Amino acid sequence: DGAGRPGGAVQVVDGGRRRSVGELPCGIAVGPGAWLGADVTVAAGRAIPAHARLTAGDGSLLRRTEGLREGLFAIVDGGARPLPTASTKP
Repeated sequence: DGAGRPGGAVQVVDGGRRRSVGELPCGIAVGPGAWLGADVTVAAGRAIPAHARLTAGDGSLLRRTEGLREGLFAIVDGGARPLPTASTKP
């Protein structure tokens, strides 16, 4: 199927399962309503869930997506750290 080879099918981890998403020029999958802020780069083969919002924190390259879900996140040490929003502040 070409998965894992240059020019082959891209695989993403989605819901804890790895699945092929075919050949994509960008190498990532972005869910509906999700957005990436300025200077944010997502490593190939990652899936950004629906309505997740990412902003650059102390870094701009997102390598790890575990724990990423709907909400606002900053990239910290290659992962996504939740940021407080008006609805989550005490």
